[in-house]
Amino acid sequence: MSEPRPHAPSTWRVIWLIGKLSWMRLTNRWVRRRGAKPGERGATARKPTAGRLVIVFASVLFALQAVAGSTVLIQRLAATAELEMAVSHAPHPTKGVRHREADLSGRASP
Repeated sequence: MSEPRPHAPSTWRVIWLIGKLSWMRLTNRWVRRRGAKPGERGATARKPTAGRLVIVFASVLFALQAVAGSTVLIQRLAATAELEMAVSHAPHPTKGVRHREADLSGRASP
């Protein structure tokens, strides 16, 4: 015969277990900070990582890209604003012209 399948723990049970494990880990860290006992071996120092250099390089590239992109955006906005200002202040193209076709053909308008 087959054995009965174990049921999954409830959500509250999982939350309680995670909380208990986190609390135990935190208290263990506090106890270890108080100092090592005489004759006890200390922790091994971490090796320096080359990843920090890559992060610094990428950060500089991102900063330069942000400055370049902002500069281009501001230049385009300024050019658009100047163009709109020039168009809004320009005289109307047909103002003062009776017959546009007559002006284009070189004949005097009546």
